[in-house]
Amino acid sequence: MLRLIDCFPLCITEVILASNPMTFFCFDKLTQAVKSQSYLQNLLSLNLSNTKIQDKNAIELFEVVAVYSCIEDLDLSRNPHLSFKFSSHCINQLRGFQMKVSLKRLDLSYCGVSQMHQTQIKDLLKMSEIFWKT
Repeated sequence: MLRLIDCFPLCITEVILASNPMTFFCFDKLTQAVKSQSYLQNLLSLNLSNTKIQDKNAIELFEVVAVYSCIEDLDLSRNPHLSFKFSSHCINQLRGFQMKVSLKRLDLSYCGVSQMHQTQIKDLLKMSEIFWKT
């Protein structure tokens, strides 16, 4: 996994790592690659469904995706360890952003996140897109 991230060409627009059990170290390395902006600078879609991601790594990844990347679609579905802690953090971050967020879709289906929080996140992403278009 680490060698793969170091070798990504800059023209990749979609990465699918679904159903790959990844370690905390792999999630950290992926987060660093997205944050560095030299790697994956054209990445629009990141699929991490069913990867056993935990709240801590998901929070770090969300912050990096929202602030440093042009990722529009982040799929974290089927990760049962994602919980209220993660979704609350996302909601608070999205409410507090003073800049454009490129993220348009965050899939949290089949996670430990309530339907109410999923709806709030979806609405906040939509409002962010509308606000920054005007």
